[in-house]
Amino acid sequence: MIKKDKENKKEILILVSLVAIYAALLGTIRWITFETPEIILFGRLFSNETLRGILTQLQLMVSILLVLKESKHGFILAVFVNFMSFLTATLYSLIHQELSPLPGILSYFSTILIVLLIYNYKRKVCSRVKRIEDQKLEVEKLAYFDELTGAMSRRKFMQTLRDAMVRCEKNKARLFVVFVDIDNFKSINDTLGHHTGDLVLRELTNRLVNKLNVYDYIGRLGGDEIGLICERTCTEEEFRIYLEGLKNSIIQPYSVDQVELIVTASFGASAYPDYANGPEEILREADLAMYNSKRRGKNKISFSSEIVSV
Repeated sequence: MIKKDKENKKEILILVSLVAIYAALLGTIRWITFETPEIILFGRLFSNETLRGILTQLQLMVSILLVLKESKHGFILAVFVNFMSFLTATLYSLIHQELSPLPGILSYFSTILIVLLIYNYKRKVCSRVKRIEDQKLEVEKLAYFDELTGAMSRRKFMQTLRDAMVRCEKNKARLFVVFVDIDNFKSINDTLGHHTGDLVLRELTNRLVNKLNVYDYIGRLGGDEIGLICERTCTEEEFRIYLEGLKNSIIQPYSVDQVELIVTASFGASAYPDYANGPEEILREADLAMYNSKRRGKNKISFSSEIVSV
């Protein structure tokens, strides 16, 4: 960020210096053309009106390029150059009481107006583009992230799972998919209301996020069901220890609407490529493992390997 600011300041300084030199040369040439009826350039004779017309049109083009390329800084410089030219020509006309600079004066004034219009239009266009980009990001956020918990939506979760499987296959690694389902969540909704249930679900998700490995992914798959994607090189038993830490973070008391709750959750996990060949299959295996935890009395951790071995 600091490096970028320094580069911007350097570019502005160079731009200001070039414009200052350009303005000084332009003013000198214009003053000469006012004093001399004709000038010889490149072996040809030019009238001062012709040269002033060429310089004025050149300045118009430079001013437009400055506004289009440099935005705010270019706008300020373009206005400054044309205002100085306008001022120089006006003073000459008043001092010498001549009308010959009048076309140039009007041209500089018109250039300033054109620069103002371009800059204003450019700002409006940029503002609209930014608004469209913000709306696009908001639509993507609604499509890919759950509004209540901030976790990935099921659609984004599945996309992330496919990408993770490709990486694991390439790196010869193991992928664990975990289902986390809140125990007795229906009872919370029925007795304390859906608002309390939403708060519990949000707090539980936040606790998981805070305990997750930085490279793990979390998504809300539906209702009170949370999904985890964990890329590992460890064994199931080593991964179970990790899940125990997540489970213990969940059972800490919840203070919701001045009510203290003890909430538990059942975990089900499956490994790829050990027990599944694709996204849908590994989700099904993790779901079955989670229901196995429910059958065992809830607040448990089960792996699909335990079901297969029965």
